[in-house]
Amino acid sequence: MSERLYEELSQPRDYSQRRDPRLMRAQIVSSLEKSVKRYGSHKCVKIIQAFLQLVGRDNATLKNILKDPHEPSFIPIINALAQSTRK
Repeated sequence: MSERLYEELSQPRDYSQRRDPRLMRAQIVSSLEKSVKRYGSHKCVKIIQAFLQLVGRDNATLKNILKDPHEPSFIPIINALAQSTRK
């Protein structure tokens, strides 16, 4: 789902469609932020990957995690960023 949304966001918007991919992105990112904060209990790396695929670099949750190496999701996020082929 995040892959399809990412692709849709990177394309020029088709205004004949009523849905706004930016609004969908905001809603999905909000949900993923909550899951990323609970990474210590579920350990699902796919959630980390989906979060990083859709989140902007100015995201407060991402910034807070990257400032705290003791955060459970810190290492998986660093690993995912290091292995990413996207810019």
